[in-house]
Amino acid sequence: VFQFLVGLEGTGHHLHQKLYKGSPAHKRLKSYGLLDDISDLLKSLWNRESPSEGLWSATCAMSNEEKLWWKQENEGTDGEKLFNNLVGHLKSLDEKSRSKVEADEAMQPGDDLVIAVNSGSIYNQEAAPFLSYPLLHGPCRFLQYPILDIFYEACNAAGVRCQHALSFRDPYRVLKSTSMNRHFASRHVQLQTLHSMLSVIQGQMLSHSDRLVACWESDMGANGGASDLAKLFGWKNEAKFDGWYSKIFLEPLPLSEEDKSEITMEKQLEVYMNSMIKDMANIKATCRSQLLFNSPSAPQSFKSPKAAPALLPPRPIQKASKTNLASRAALLSKGEDVDELVPPRPDWLDSYIEYHRSSVEPDGNGGYRLKDGVPFVVYECTDNVKCGGIGDRINSMVLVLYLAMCSGRVLLINAPYPSPLQNFLNPNEVRWDATPPDLGEELQTLDIMDIRNHDLIVDQSIIGYRLGRCNGMPPRHTLKTIWKNQCMSGYFQRIDQIFPFPAEIPEEKL
Repeated sequence: VFQFLVGLEGTGHHLHQKLYKGSPAHKRLKSYGLLDDISDLLKSLWNRESPSEGLWSATCAMSNEEKLWWKQENEGTDGEKLFNNLVGHLKSLDEKSRSKVEADEAMQPGDDLVIAVNSGSIYNQEAAPFLSYPLLHGPCRFLQYPILDIFYEACNAAGVRCQHALSFRDPYRVLKSTSMNRHFASRHVQLQTLHSMLSVIQGQMLSHSDRLVACWESDMGANGGASDLAKLFGWKNEAKFDGWYSKIFLEPLPLSEEDKSEITMEKQLEVYMNSMIKDMANIKATCRSQLLFNSPSAPQSFKSPKAAPALLPPRPIQKASKTNLASRAALLSKGEDVDELVPPRPDWLDSYIEYHRSSVEPDGNGGYRLKDGVPFVVYECTDNVKCGGIGDRINSMVLVLYLAMCSGRVLLINAPYPSPLQNFLNPNEVRWDATPPDLGEELQTLDIMDIRNHDLIVDQSIIGYRLGRCNGMPPRHTLKTIWKNQCMSGYFQRIDQIFPFPAEIPEEKL
């Protein structure tokens, strides 16, 4: 399995290097004699000595040669050739490692051999070892970052498994590390650069949410996500790893207000830092919510001490059939065997149900309430909100459910108008009637039907959203366009994974 570490420079790449270099996975690759192959793979992505020969470094190939380099066409860059070169390295390394694993009696069935692509564990002067966001110096620094889309496209073309982990850290420490300890750029320039890089990372995370396998807060000890990485890297004895990691991890001292003031130049750069803090919090929240959906159990670093998640296979496409469209009550009334005719729920829905159940608790009065700090979205139909008819309401509730799923939130329903929904429907798999925290004016309204919010920008730093009527009418969104936004398309591969529409329904009706 090829694993990529996604993270800003200054978020722990050197510590990650030590973590991987001391792991069973790296030692096994070394014993297999594959380190040079990994180095060649890294050079196919970023070649320091010959930038035109690296898929990502080619953009900056002329930056040290031409004065107006960004205006000059580099005729020596052949993207297709570079891409095929990367695909070839992935295939070759995968085949070699598989043959070695098959002959290795110490490898158990089901064990994965993780090749950490940019761990920096293999030093080569020609390659940039860490591939952080951004990386290295020079006039092209702002364009020097990985393009994860191309990496995963190459993985698919090579027919190999690929995944990524995310690293994050206290923004003050990131700025101090990169601008004060190592003068990559002046502080005000660095803050703007890192802000841009966080936006790039956020977009890549949304595009490849199903590939995420670990969230690592490098400022913390083993419980910050390092133990989850350790399991992926082949450590099986948790106590042994904890003892080893304590030798390489130096816990940082708390930052005082005076320290923070010094880092932001006596608070002159505080406005930029506040923006970066918000962006980092969004990245962190997105990472953790995505990880919940990608694994049957959340990793111990932020929920429970269960085992680290395994990489799940692609979600199966549910084919349309008449039994999909028939209700359980209708089938039972015909004497049909419901369990035989109705297909089982897909894994991703079961994962969400488990997440929802773990997020509510009894309120002591016979009802349920949402636990503190859990992000949520509540569908509302009150006398102050135009709800529409029954079809409008059901459609809205379904849309809100999938918005909640793809954004890592708990679905709640508050529908007292014209009569409480609980008078007609009882909660089944999840307690959608749980009481949310009283946020007052802080409970923001999200109009997902607004054409200006086509990509459903959901701010992860906002704990709760309310939504009303979600059906579309010109010139607003339709059901079909809603499924094409980033949030939905990043979580669900196709609309027929969700609704098995029969072929006889014309496409324009969607």
